[in-house]
Amino acid sequence: MSKIVIITNIIGLLILLAKSLPSIKYSILTFKEYKKLSKTKIDTREELYDAIIKLNGHSIFIKKLLYKVDNETFQVSGEWPSKDILVKSSGHYTSLLSQLDMRWRGID
Repeated sequence: MSKIVIITNIIGLLILLAKSLPSIKYSILTFKEYKKLSKTKIDTREELYDAIIKLNGHSIFIKKLLYKVDNETFQVSGEWPSKDILVKSSGHYTSLLSQLDMRWRGID
């Protein structure tokens, strides 16, 4: 390989790394927040709503949190601070959240 090709590849990798850093930082911060949340017991819709908001729309961590709540909590009480969280455009996790909410309300 010529020196020009090697230098071009290195520059390309540096540009890719520079563009990826914000997303990597975002994922790391969200993961840390998820770790904190995963240690707490969530019993109310308000607590779950706040936890979802803290995860900044990161669907993977929100789904993990929902599975955790589903496994650890038989019944969630209270009302949602905002019903917008149950709207499809909220994220990929909305279907799971709606199913859990229906079960908690005894609708399923």
